[in-house]
Amino acid sequence: MFILLAIVANIAADERLISGYGTDEFAVKGEIEVQVKILVAEIKDAQPGSTNLVITIIGSADNRGISAQNDQLSKNRAEAVEGVLASEFPGAKINVVPKGDGENSRQVVVEYKFIKITPDKNFAEIKSKLDSLSASASKKTLVDSADKAEAEAAGRSFRRVLVVIVSLLIISLVAVILLKKLRRKPTASEETSWNVKVEELEIKTTSKGNFRVKVLRKWRTIGNKTEEVFISPFTNTGDEKENIKMSHKRDIVNSLKRCLEGDKFASQVTLLLDQKKVTKIV
Repeated sequence: MFILLAIVANIAADERLISGYGTDEFAVKGEIEVQVKILVAEIKDAQPGSTNLVITIIGSADNRGISAQNDQLSKNRAEAVEGVLASEFPGAKINVVPKGDGENSRQVVVEYKFIKITPDKNFAEIKSKLDSLSASASKKTLVDSADKAEAEAAGRSFRRVLVVIVSLLIISLVAVILLKKLRRKPTASEETSWNVKVEELEIKTTSKGNFRVKVLRKWRTIGNKTEEVFISPFTNTGDEKENIKMSHKRDIVNSLKRCLEGDKFASQVTLLLDQKKVTKIV
């Protein structure tokens, strides 16, 4: 029997702000949904291998209205975001912290970090001692009437055979799993589900300078046809406050250039710079 010793270390930590909630709103939709999807894509891109994900979600409300209702509203906002992240990262440890109206802000702060588990440096030495003890115990059961040399030879042969048997069992199990995966046909939902990725586009303007803008890229394949859409962090200035979307990369680049240069998007540029969705290139 082998005992695996390990050490745990934090190898990454970050936090992101999700803002833009309306009065009494907590659902993950519209601009909030876009921000959460960007966060999900960002975590997936950043997560190293052999790590466990730990997420803390802090919900807040402004100080308008009754304090008890604000406490519940901050909890609802945090739990709504938790629902999305739990489905995207089923193995993650997620903590929800409602702060009520203590921060006097309609927002959710998501803090995530990665915990790396690595073998202890003394593992090889301990394993060697355990192997030695196991071999000694085996010898005691084998040696009754035979001499010591014959017992040691028998023990070595037994271990060789055992290693071969275990190796063959593992190879057979892996082969069965791979064959099942190769034979399984993709479901309709798998064929049509959207892939999501955050991309940074470099935009050069004539009057405002150069910027890097985070854009959400979504694509899926249906049959032989691939659909693609680029979602800008800028929203329309009309009555419908929806994010600007384009189906071609060149169109989204031209749209971002107009938004960065146009005065009617100036307030959005300031907000997006604060949220680090837009970065000025020096």
